[in-house]
Amino acid sequence: MSNTNKKKVSTDATPVVIPAISLDRPEPKQLSTGQFLTLKCQNTPGDADSTTYNLQIPYFGSGTAEEWLQFLDNLNKGIKGQNITGGVKRYELAEKLLIGEMLTAFKTQTDARGDRTQNNFTLVLKDLASYVFKSTDYRDQKIYMRRYMVKPRSLSIRAYVARVRELNSYLEHFPTGNVNIEATSLGEDEIKDILFHGIPKSWQQHMIKQGFSYQEEAVTSFISFCERLEAIETPIPKKKSASTKSTHKSSKKKRKAVSFESDDHSDDDDEDSDDGPKYCKLHGKCSHTTDQCKDIKQLVKAEKERRKSNKFKRAKYNKKFDSKKFRKKNKQEVNALVEKRIKKLLKKNKTALSELNNFENINLSDDEKSSSSSSSSSSSSDSE
Repeated sequence: MSNTNKKKVSTDATPVVIPAISLDRPEPKQLSTGQFLTLKCQNTPGDADSTTYNLQIPYFGSGTAEEWLQFLDNLNKGIKGQNITGGVKRYELAEKLLIGEMLTAFKTQTDARGDRTQNNFTLVLKDLASYVFKSTDYRDQKIYMRRYMVKPRSLSIRAYVARVRELNSYLEHFPTGNVNIEATSLGEDEIKDILFHGIPKSWQQHMIKQGFSYQEEAVTSFISFCERLEAIETPIPKKKSASTKSTHKSSKKKRKAVSFESDDHSDDDDEDSDDGPKYCKLHGKCSHTTDQCKDIKQLVKAEKERRKSNKFKRAKYNKKFDSKKFRKKNKQEVNALVEKRIKKLLKKNKTALSELNNFENINLSDDEKSSSSSSSSSSSSDSE
């Protein structure tokens, strides 16, 4: 078999990994009344004289993996803020906050675990994670963080590092799919690797050139180094000077076309303009521009009124001449003129015809006859 029939396998193909929680931070939801429970918590739990604050915890019936982990975080804050130490009270609080299918699953797992103790409460919450996560999410999330979590250009380095650390803290709450394997977050060295390979190549080259060893430095030093590169690459907008602004403004006014759309303009248009000479298309160099010329405004106004008047007259004329009565009258007048012209031509032609007939029928007189005979006799004698 020839090699041409063999399919070529790409060695640099990037595997597609869909993480349970991506680098993009979700937009916060606006909660309305009835979608959350408000808990009154103490800043110093257990102290009756401590100041208090209100904690709003959204109800959870279903949602994304990150929404579930955020719910667990709020639940732990509520337990701590109200100083709930007993297992029964924790179960009661969870039953108030869970709704729908998650409440049903919570009750099922509670019955399966037995007594309502603090330890069983923690195990029940871990059991509920299997309703939100897939069995492969823990593995895929680690692969995603190690290989594909590149810093977006629109995200600052400080926000990028904070998001990476947040995702790393989520890992220990993922179900592993194996009871013998406990979920753990990534170590500090791995986090540094993720951060270094997530920044742009040009930044990595700067670190190598300057001898900055990211593995030996703290993450705070890594952030400071990258922020200096951010400041270099971010262009500082130039502030326009006062002279530049005035020059730009005057040149813009010169390029501005004359507008005839509005009859009236404010006389204060040139309050912020220069005091130098200006140009008007009607008056030339003077103290005002073409747009500010009162004579042009008057001409435009008069022209508009004239056009409006002509338009009205034309409409009235067309209305008059479009009527059936006028068309009939006009037709009759035209026919009468044509008939009159024809009669005149016929009369003229009849007179000429009669004169021609008279000429053809005319008789010679006796004198003309005698002169004619004498002329003929003389001609005969001459011939002899």
